[in-house]
Amino acid sequence: MCGRPTNSAIVPTEEEFVPLRDLIYDTSGIYLSDSKRTLVASRLARRVRQLGLPNLWEYYQHVRYSDPDGVELQHLINAISTNKTHFFREPHHFDFLMQKMLPEISERANRGGRRRLRIWCGAASTGQEPYTIAMCIAHHFGKALASWDVEVLSTDINTKVLDEARHGVYESTLLKEIPLEYHKSYLLRGTGDFAGCFAVKPFVRKLVRFERFNLTEDTMPTGIDFDAVFIRNVMIYFDAETQARVLRTVSSACKVGGYVFLGHAESNHTSANTRFVPLGNTVLTKLLGEEPELEVVGAASDPEKAWQMIQRLAPDVMTLDVEMPKMDGVTFLEKLMAHRPMPVVMVSSLTERGADVTMRALEAGAVDFVSKPAMDVAARTAVLGREIREKVKAAATARIRGRRPARPAAPRPRPSGLGFSATHKVIAIGASTGGTEALMEVLTDMPADSPGIVIVQHMPVGFTASFAERLNGACAINVREARNGDRVQQGRALLAPGDQHMKLQRSGATMSVTLHSTPPVNRFRPSVDVLFHSVAQQMGNNAVGVILTGMGRDGASGLVAMRNAGAHTIAQDEATCVVYGMPRAAFEAGGAERVLPLDKISRGILHALPGSRPTALTR
Repeated sequence: MCGRPTNSAIVPTEEEFVPLRDLIYDTSGIYLSDSKRTLVASRLARRVRQLGLPNLWEYYQHVRYSDPDGVELQHLINAISTNKTHFFREPHHFDFLMQKMLPEISERANRGGRRRLRIWCGAASTGQEPYTIAMCIAHHFGKALASWDVEVLSTDINTKVLDEARHGVYESTLLKEIPLEYHKSYLLRGTGDFAGCFAVKPFVRKLVRFERFNLTEDTMPTGIDFDAVFIRNVMIYFDAETQARVLRTVSSACKVGGYVFLGHAESNHTSANTRFVPLGNTVLTKLLGEEPELEVVGAASDPEKAWQMIQRLAPDVMTLDVEMPKMDGVTFLEKLMAHRPMPVVMVSSLTERGADVTMRALEAGAVDFVSKPAMDVAARTAVLGREIREKVKAAATARIRGRRPARPAAPRPRPSGLGFSATHKVIAIGASTGGTEALMEVLTDMPADSPGIVIVQHMPVGFTASFAERLNGACAINVREARNGDRVQQGRALLAPGDQHMKLQRSGATMSVTLHSTPPVNRFRPSVDVLFHSVAQQMGNNAVGVILTGMGRDGASGLVAMRNAGAHTIAQDEATCVVYGMPRAAFEAGGAERVLPLDKISRGILHALPGSRPTALTR
């Protein structure tokens, strides 16, 4: 037995690396290129020290010849295997699961078929993917779940991550990956020693069974026909021969007519297997195709293909998913706007992560966004269809402004010389399409001692909190998502939360907001009209109303009511609107006292305030 340098754990030689590489390949199918030498050494260094071995060569000898039960070989596989995962990763797969596959299975059962569902998750890692599948199943079946025989078999070659997965406990930072509407139904927040964690509820965990399984060597027992197999983002670690072997295993385990889900970067691996028929992300294409005024000229699965199709087809509007392979949606959007500006409508998930990324996309130049449904999928898909069709049509007429210029990292300092009292005055602002950036422009120019501001921006639940945080970080005034009973105060702006109307309530000299879940107005909740009418009633001439860029007519009647009550009213002009819908409707109804370009609106507000002297305001 030959000795080897003791520092080989840092940079292994070829003699040390190749035997380990081949052993890993022979036992797991994972092929490690020469560039992975340092990675292998770093992942094994601690284990080598624990065993008292001087270097990787001695470690290889130990695994190869002194490990009859394969215990150390499993340690090796656990250390080397990559376990990157998160909840609702590549979310359009779960859209397909909820919108097509599960309804198909339910329909078969309704026609007399077995109420049985089997799904195999072949690269379970620490459990986020199988628990995502289980949550989708639980939601689809609802109370009927108890009458179904459901199992999500979840396998991995790494026994360590499987042990973690069985517990179903995760750090609270991962909550942002899960749709907000799922939190209460399927998750438990940790307390005491488990504060900062959450757990998957027991009834969801019971749907999942974890087992060790080697995709490249083991075979599924005969007679198991899976309705679907998820082997996402694992094929990329195998060479072509191993990929073919894995697909044969999958093919034999999946029933005819079942579905196989591969990762974005792996979509071409089924091309040589005639038993698989590729399916694209067709839901959005179908929804857009239902509008006679719209023509879907192409659909791309990744940014490279999208760029080629844009160059060739010259579309009027593009829909862009926040999560894409090879390059995230925002990065692609930034490159697109730099070289070929065009109207873009983002498609985002209803998660904290989705909200943050969507805000970045709007800053980068996206015209608007739609959020994909997480619950009540059948009904909400119809709503999504109407929303995406309307927003794409509006985007086709939008003015493209490109990326907003970078603003100072620190909020603007408080200007001096404003001689008004903010106690009895309110500024009410309404916006929709293009409004996030318009509001950013207006509010960052407002001084820190501005009168209280109340805002409605059409956004779904979850997104308004993220937007308020971004505004607060850029403005001299304090901006936050409104809570029921919040006081309207000098130097503060309150943003109506998604899916709740906001009204102004006055009690003597105290003003506050109340939140309501009454039916949508003008198809919106929150509605600008609801806010403006309450301001007209409560404040009279001690208010300023502003209507900014947006699609539709929301806010028009409310601005008329404010003007009739004596308030000063302002509408954004057509030239600076992304979509000149709401301001046009307000102007034509007689609600706008003044029409101003976006960069003059903050000054116009301060001039309109009774007793104001905005001489110190600068841009």
